[in-house]
Amino acid sequence: MQQPATTNEPAIPAKRKAPAMRKAPAKRKAPAKMQKPATTKPAVRVRMRKKPSNPGSERKDEKAPAKRKAPAKMQKPATTRPAMSAKRKWSSKPSNPGSECKDEPGTPAPAVEVWWSCPHPKCTYCISADKLRRNNMKWQHLSFHNKKHRSTTAKQANFMSRAYMLRSVWNGKLKRTPGGLTKDELCVSHRGRIVPKRRSAHSKKCAAKTGWADNWRQWCRAHAAIRKEQGIKSFLKVKKDGSVLQKDLYLRILERWAEGKASAITSSLCRAGSRVTYQLIDADAPGAAAGA
Repeated sequence: MQQPATTNEPAIPAKRKAPAMRKAPAKRKAPAKMQKPATTKPAVRVRMRKKPSNPGSERKDEKAPAKRKAPAKMQKPATTRPAMSAKRKWSSKPSNPGSECKDEPGTPAPAVEVWWSCPHPKCTYCISADKLRRNNMKWQHLSFHNKKHRSTTAKQANFMSRAYMLRSVWNGKLKRTPGGLTKDELCVSHRGRIVPKRRSAHSKKCAAKTGWADNWRQWCRAHAAIRKEQGIKSFLKVKKDGSVLQKDLYLRILERWAEGKASAITSSLCRAGSRVTYQLIDADAPGAAAGA
């Protein structure tokens, strides 16, 4: 056995191998969508009618089967109402002729509480009937009354306003108002409204006593005069805080009304023996401040 030669040179260390890279895990495949199993409809067999070899060999007595008719819809039996006479006859007899007691023949039915009765013609309705039905029967009964049995007094609830109610009395549709006023106690105002005579006279008296009527009359005259001077023929408001034209018209009417008012006061003072006179002064005129 030969021994290996020994040398004093140091041994060279072996190079380390690099660690192997781990492989990435494989991606999972998405599961396939659930699909319904394909269903195939069974083939429909069509039976073909065989034609006879001899066309004249068929039986002539055999007929094709009749088609079934669709069942008719259920219809209610037709009910015919009895013919109504020209004049309805209302009676107090019971509507059901067999309402008498059957246990004891000849005994009348028990007393029924009366809800409403009418003497023209005599008719009664019991309280046991349905509310809607008995109200309808009462309305029908009243609608067939003669005119002499209808109410001739107007009711405020039947009209939109008091003016319409007074107009109906004035036209003769009704005889009196709820307060008892007849046509002789009504009159037509200067505006074409129907008003009571006594109320109209009282209002005129109060307007004359307070001076409101004379004041309003002077304002209307001043308004008419200014419109005629300015040549205004269309509608234009008289407004203190309105547009330029409306404000100008208001100021002109006010000046004309004040002139008439001053002249009226001066004339009344002269009649009383006073020497004081009222006169309007234009502020823009020269010497107006000195005169004041």
